[in-house]
Parts: sequence; structure tokens; C-alpha cells
Amino acid sequence: MPSESEIRTLSIQAGEWWWGGAAADGQLMPFGRAPHRRNLATSAGFADDDHGGANQSAPFLVSSAGRYVWSERPFTFAFDGMGGLELDGQDMVLGEAGGSLASAFRAAAAMHFPASNRTPGELMFTAPQYNTWIEMPYHPTQEAVLDYARGVLDAGFPPGLIMIDDRWSVDYGNWTFDRTRFPTSRRDDATAPRTRLLRDGVAGALREPRQRELADGCKQGLVDQGPGWTAGGARVVERLQHRP
Repeated sequence: MPSESEIRTLSIQAGEWWWGGAAADGQLMPFGRAPHRRNLATSAGFADDDHGGANQSAPFLVSSAGRYVWSERPFTFAFDGMGGLELDGQDMVLGEAGGSLASAFRAAAAMHFPASNRTPGELMFTAPQYNTWIEMPYHPTQEAVLDYARGVLDAGFPPGLIMIDDRWSVDYGNWTFDRTRFPTSRRDDATAPRTRLLRDGVAGALREPRQRELADGCKQGLVDQGPGWTAGGARVVERLQHRP
């Protein structure tokens, strides 16, 4: 079980600067000399417009003096502009390694989110990648994806990878094809006369609980109520090849 929320205060060192938190704050980084507050559990957009910017964030701060803050859960951080940093969250880890931004990041990564040391599929680098977002943002269907694949080949583009983006799945957190929109999705689809779609895998950012189970979880105090993740939710990568 997560620990109770705690508040911790750090003093910013002379010449120390901080990065991290929400991607939308990139234009304000590095932090340290101006007031700035961010609750990573409830907000990921611009400070003055939470619907703008981006919806990407991580419970991670890293400094040019070799220090970092990490948690498996979102936390609130506030720079007071006068040399203080206040942290409010659960299970926060304060780490230090070396005296640089690079050393702090490497130490945090090795301890909390190590690389898998696995290389992505070769086609990710040697073939074109096509994405369905422009043609069918949140409403992809099996037939629409197949039509898109046929169109790619008919237009003379080389075979490559198709990314179905977004909402190919039943719901965020439930990584199975929505059979109402992809009724016969499988390795060999007889409805595709010129193409063959091979399922390669799923890549996800933060995998949130299934929407239908979220309300009950909140009522029972099992789920934190925070912003949903869409763009970072999941992608199914499909391999597009000619069929003789």
C-alpha cells in the first residue's frame, strides 16, 4: 500500500537548475529562480490553460547539481522563487549522484526505470511508418484501416508499418481490439486482397485503469481521480506487406 502523503522541502543550491514534471512546462525550464507550481496528479497542460500544451508528464525532477526526485505516483512540486522547493506526495525518493544533470538522470534511470536493453524491431528503422491519426483520429475501424493500407500501396508508397492511432482497443487499460470496430482482426485477414496486417505489438505510456472500472475504484478509494491519458495511451503497431 502507498504511504500517506508527505511534504518535504529542499534548498536550491547556488547555480542549481531543475527540469522535469510536465512536458508543457518545457518553455519555463529550467526551474529554480522563478515561482512555479505543478500538481502532476491533476494537471499536465499549460500553466494558464490546462487544455493547451500537451498531456504528457512524469513524476520525476532532475537537477544540474546531480540531484533528483522520483516517485511511482504523481506529486506536487512548488518552486518559491527564493531558493526553496516544496514537494508534496507519496513514496517520494530523493536521490543524488555525481554533480551534473547527466549523472543524476543516469542514476535515477538505473534505479527506477532501467532500459530493457532490447532493440525494437528492425522494420521500425528500415521501413516507412504510416499513422492513421489524420484520417480517423479517435474512430478507427477495420475497414478504414484496410482502405488506408490499400491506398498507401496504390499510391506507390513502399510497404512499412501502420500505427493505429487512437482507440483501436476496448478502452484505455484494456489492450484488446474492440471487436465492434475490428471484428476479424487476426494475423491473416482474407478481406485484404493486396495487403497483410501482422500484429507486431503494443507500446504504452501510462496504462490507466479501465474506464468502466474507474468509478467503482474511486468510490472505494482505490483509484486516484486525475486526468485521463489519451495521446500517451497506447499504439498498436502493424506491419504492412504486399500479398502476392
